[in-house]
Amino acid sequence: GLYHMDPQLRHPVHVCEGSVLSQLFGTEFNVNSTHHQAVRKLGRGLKATAFSPDGIIEAYEHESGLILGTQFHPERLTGPYWDDRTPNMSAYFAYFIQLVRDKSEKGQKASKES
Repeated sequence: GLYHMDPQLRHPVHVCEGSVLSQLFGTEFNVNSTHHQAVRKLGRGLKATAFSPDGIIEAYEHESGLILGTQFHPERLTGPYWDDRTPNMSAYFAYFIQLVRDKSEKGQKASKES
């Protein structure tokens, strides 16, 4: 398997079509690798959406669309930590922020209507 504990290491992930990550970055790209544990079994409603070459789950999403998770560290793939070996994950955070805003606006609208 891959060594997953080197902050400078990058390895490819295969991303499932239709997932948030695939919509933002495509179905193959490199990520960092700084974990010593990995998710083996996902909880109810969660679906694996990205895998390393050795089969480690690298990302998952909830069927509701409101939960996004990664095994890699997207916060270390943006700003001063980003390098050209990986996509800049700023778009991932922007997506999440917009998701929260949209959900908040829907909630406020529903509250006003009741």
